[in-house]
Amino acid sequence: MSKAIDRFLEVVDSAEQLPAVYRDEFRRLAEQPIHRIILCPPQEFPVRRIGWLGDLPFGWRLTPQRVLVFGDCHITVMTLESQGMVSAIHIPLDALVCIELATVLLRAHVRFAWARGNQIDTLQIDFNAVGELKMRRELDYVRCIMAARSSRAGVAGAGAACEHLPLKYYNYLKFSLIPGEQVAAVVFQPAIRHSRSLLRTYLSPNRAVALTNQAVIVVEDERRSPQPDYAVITRFLPLGHIRTATVEVKDDVGWLCLELGTQTAHTDLSFPLLPGEAVRLRAALEDRLAQTAAA
Repeated sequence: MSKAIDRFLEVVDSAEQLPAVYRDEFRRLAEQPIHRIILCPPQEFPVRRIGWLGDLPFGWRLTPQRVLVFGDCHITVMTLESQGMVSAIHIPLDALVCIELATVLLRAHVRFAWARGNQIDTLQIDFNAVGELKMRRELDYVRCIMAARSSRAGVAGAGAACEHLPLKYYNYLKFSLIPGEQVAAVVFQPAIRHSRSLLRTYLSPNRAVALTNQAVIVVEDERRSPQPDYAVITRFLPLGHIRTATVEVKDDVGWLCLELGTQTAHTDLSFPLLPGEAVRLRAALEDRLAQTAAA
């Protein structure tokens, strides 16, 4: 049986310290300044399953060994396939439309979504939550590069108070800001129920949505329940890839709908809020996009 520490993220100083199977693929990488190389061991963990009548027995998720190379131009994810071969995916920083970082007790993942041609690709990398800080530092590094290159960087405005947020969401929002990033508007939305559903199930978890001068940041629970849980999911949506923001009101719920992507590839992401808050956030976002477009 392997030790628990064998499942933790490991920072690798150079390609020579990687397992031999990755070295040939590493040499094929396009030249770029490399900030960090992280080895992500295979993971095995239970997955909660829910059926019509409630919880089902836990399933098990097995993930492969991966190497993540964080550079100034792109992120490369090398995966050791079951046949012993290594495959590689290259994610240009300029194409990233969403970064998601989640922790659920000792399980964590980072999920990237990026524009490629006429489609949006996604990739999730699972890891032990003990390595969250290591992963968060690299995501902050990537976000700093994206902010510096964006035409929207450096646009200042009046800051918004965040102290009214429940402590969990306040702390994670503050923890998620990169240097120079300022909150312009923020909403905390407790879990919303279906108003016309027979069982009155919940539409969404507890959630904080913040607009900054760089991105829309979403901090939310995992479960759709009014009770806070032991998970936290944080999403970063760069302003440069938010194409439109609209509000659609249905059954006393204001759906803030964001179109993310490019002219040729896009995806939609929606958040249920109280109608007034949805309208306020959309107006703040439209003002921010207009200001930065003119800058």
